[in-house]
Amino acid sequence: MTTKHEPIDFEFGLKQLNGNEALLHRLLRKFADEYRDIGTRLPALLSSQDIAGAEILVHTLKGVSGNLGCNAVFEASRSINQQLKASDVNNNDIADLLQQVNQTIALIDALPSGDDATNSTSEEKPESKIALQALTVALNNHEFISNDKLNSWLDAMAASPMQRQQITNAIDELDYDAAKALLSELA
Repeated sequence: MTTKHEPIDFEFGLKQLNGNEALLHRLLRKFADEYRDIGTRLPALLSSQDIAGAEILVHTLKGVSGNLGCNAVFEASRSINQQLKASDVNNNDIADLLQQVNQTIALIDALPSGDDATNSTSEEKPESKIALQALTVALNNHEFISNDKLNSWLDAMAASPMQRQQITNAIDELDYDAAKALLSELA
């Protein structure tokens, strides 16, 4: 199973928390800390045939990720949760879930801390870094990127019209390496 969802839907997460960005970031960091070691915990539960323990872990991951807008993790964990209930777990899907968790944690780790946010200049907005990271993850995974999503990321990065056109052309031509090289100029 390959998910095609953006790793984190910040708009959804903010709606869940009445627009409280500091709280969302704090909860996302807590999520990252809680599930950073899932790559060892889940396989250990499965190898010891503790299906009930694995199901509790994955079910909790599914709920937390869904509430925070961690869409890719939510979708992958939903699939694994169903497989665990049916006692028919696909190892490729487990690997996909762990990859989605790691990518989401990488995005969370890139979020500015409270100190970073107060020290950032107007040109160095957290939204720009988050958008750059999210687009890079999407390119690395060869994901479909809708025009609306691409435009919102490029808006957040304050890309010039020429940069926008070059990046859009590279993505349209499926030349993700060229798109990533162009993105590095925006970093």
